[in-house]
Amino acid sequence: IFTFVLMVVFAAFSYAVGIEECVKLAVGNNSNLLLCREEINISKIKTKQAESLFKPKIYLGAYYDYYSLDYPSIFSSSIGAFNLQEASDNFYGTRLTLTQTLYTGGKDTTLRKQASQKYLEAEASYLTEKNKVIYEVRRGFIEITYLAKNIQTLVNAQAGLEKIEDEDKKKIENALQKDKLQLEKQINDATYGFNAVICTEFIESSKISGDVEIDNKMLGEDRTKLVILAQQHRPELKSLKAKESVDSLSVGLEKTLKFPNVDFFSEYDYLHATGNEWESNFQVGLSMTIPLFDGGARFQKYMERDSLLRKTRIIVSSEEDRIKREVEAAYEKMLIAKKMYDMALNEKQSFAMPGKIRAEDINNWNALMINFQICEKELLQSIAYLEFTTGSEISKY
Repeated sequence: IFTFVLMVVFAAFSYAVGIEECVKLAVGNNSNLLLCREEINISKIKTKQAESLFKPKIYLGAYYDYYSLDYPSIFSSSIGAFNLQEASDNFYGTRLTLTQTLYTGGKDTTLRKQASQKYLEAEASYLTEKNKVIYEVRRGFIEITYLAKNIQTLVNAQAGLEKIEDEDKKKIENALQKDKLQLEKQINDATYGFNAVICTEFIESSKISGDVEIDNKMLGEDRTKLVILAQQHRPELKSLKAKESVDSLSVGLEKTLKFPNVDFFSEYDYLHATGNEWESNFQVGLSMTIPLFDGGARFQKYMERDSLLRKTRIIVSSEEDRIKREVEAAYEKMLIAKKMYDMALNEKQSFAMPGKIRAEDINNWNALMINFQICEKELLQSIAYLEFTTGSEISKY
């Protein structure tokens, strides 16, 4: 079975995979995302648990007591019956009990809302991790693609040098070979890091290819608009705001504990009485409990919850400022990368190979092309990073 699975996986990547397919693979297989999805499932279960806390409860029980009284006394059995007579007997039967909470001072509603907010918090945490994974895959794909282009440029330069004979040829060939080995090391490291995000070891660098599908529309966007977009879509903020709601509900929950609890109960007993006789008992009732004094523990708990709520609100405000600064820095980085790309493109277009080509000319063209590819790579990566800071790519996958 194991061999078959390996064959299927290898077969799946016997062709080139593009950036979109790599992102989808990562979203489906990344271990951190799988853990986050399990947290969502756990939150769903806890939400259902909270909903069931205040539903009717039915219990079926069986009991047995043996008592021997030599003198009249008050005796409590397992079901709360009192025996005053002098006697010895076996006491056993079954009991069906129904209980229903009627009033909790809002505790039931608060617990349900709290569980729902926990679920939203888990979803936001998943989206936060998903946003990171999408960015890491796109950044890694761009890195590997352009390292491969750098290597191919060096190979082309080496091929061009074979046709030339001059005094600088050997020195330049050695320098190009050294650069090529460095790039091969970099692409090897990048490939392993890339596979670690996708959680597969079967995509080789030679299979990672295709168009780098990065939308250039970010280049024309207004910085303020991007900050607003980030504060609306970044899941980190949604997660913290969900936590703020949970903490606020926790404060409210502590307040509800001072209200009385009112419960309805009904019990039906079918029991062995005296001799061989069987009898049945039935009762219904209401019970109410009012908390009066607990040594101040409830008040201290309330103060703790209130402090935690203030702490979360400070964290939310701090995160909003952090995201704003992150978007602004990413925007500036993209603008600088665009200027460097334009300069490299202009140098590339302005370069003219002389009629008689020397080894130095090929080396200059190689350096110019490598620089252009690096600038193009950094521009694409800066756009991908800006999209990460705004959270604009999450809904696409």
